[in-house]
Amino acid sequence: MRQKLVRMITDFLSEVASSSSSPRIRQFAESGTGEEQSLVPGISNELTIDRILTKVPWKTLYVLQSVSIAWRSAIYNRRVYDARVRNTATQTLVGLIHRAPVPKSGEPSLDNLYIRTMDHDTRTAAVPWWSQFAISLYDPVDKSWHQLPPIPHVRSGIPIRCGCVFLGGKLYVLGGDEQCNSRTRNEVYMFDLVAGPGEWQPCASMLSRRSDFPCGVIDGNILVSGGSAGLEAEMYDPKEDLWLPIADLLNLRTNHTMVTLDEQLYVLGGAVRYETEDDDGSVDIYADADFAEVYDPAKNRWKEVPQVLDGVGDHTLVVVDGKLYDFRHEAVDVTVYDVNTNSWTLSQPICWDALESMGASNGACCAITATAVDGELFALCDPHTKAMQLYVAVVAGLLLLDPE
Repeated sequence: MRQKLVRMITDFLSEVASSSSSPRIRQFAESGTGEEQSLVPGISNELTIDRILTKVPWKTLYVLQSVSIAWRSAIYNRRVYDARVRNTATQTLVGLIHRAPVPKSGEPSLDNLYIRTMDHDTRTAAVPWWSQFAISLYDPVDKSWHQLPPIPHVRSGIPIRCGCVFLGGKLYVLGGDEQCNSRTRNEVYMFDLVAGPGEWQPCASMLSRRSDFPCGVIDGNILVSGGSAGLEAEMYDPKEDLWLPIADLLNLRTNHTMVTLDEQLYVLGGAVRYETEDDDGSVDIYADADFAEVYDPAKNRWKEVPQVLDGVGDHTLVVVDGKLYDFRHEAVDVTVYDVNTNSWTLSQPICWDALESMGASNGACCAITATAVDGELFALCDPHTKAMQLYVAVVAGLLLLDPE
């Protein structure tokens, strides 16, 4: 009996995905309104949600929203999301910030070379396509890419040097710079991947404008620090849509990373500013940080701790199963840090044969960013020159999304 019900609902969903204009779908959609309407006639909503909708691909949810008010309500009020979390039916996606694709057009023209957007004064402005950026989601299940729409009123589509973080099935883009006018932003936008209309929605703006900064998640809140805002740090409560200031960082840093390890939020790596004297007076210099900082949300304070990174220079850090993996730039292996033993060990050497097939030579390729996907490490590598690596590292980022 259960297999028959599953097959019937599966056939129904297949019909929905193929055509929402079929007679059966139209009849069902017009059969009533309200949250209590049956999602599938003759079958309880709990069975439909728990046994079927927890297993459909995340992309299908956007199609199902158009079936009826009841379907849209079940998805929008996060009943489907809660069921997917409850049944551990999560689906992992990888998000990548990249240059927008070159317009496919015929003869070159001004209209082809420039994209019309709306600036903050609601006036139409022309933006060259090479200044346009986008976010695409990679689905490891079917190995497909899906480009998200540009953020409204962001002339470059996606701000460069912005912060990106996932929390509760939602993707947040924070701050960053406008590519066209170098304006630093404090606006925050959210894309709901499981219970939204498929478009960017504005959230409360950060208290400070900032770019080129790390962000992390701790206790269900988003924390940002440093960057162009100096020592200032702040925390976002998504339930209240509210930003609150928190204790400042102890030291000015650049190019640092923020990770959650052993239920603590670490600021690692980068360069720390020091003040020194020369013949012309006081000057600031930056040197590789030989210590880390940890934030204690209960006491709202930062404290210095010994540096956990192995070596100096640029690091690409990923936390998997409570361990910190390091793709050190220009290195030939991957090392892993165990917080329980406070030690680094060799995980495995980098497979240069595979990298050479991508065009790398003489150890020139490095992982400029990486993430965890279902217990495995995904790395974005650049097989070109070091200058290109540094450039891409500024405009591109790879992050872990878990839209449930």
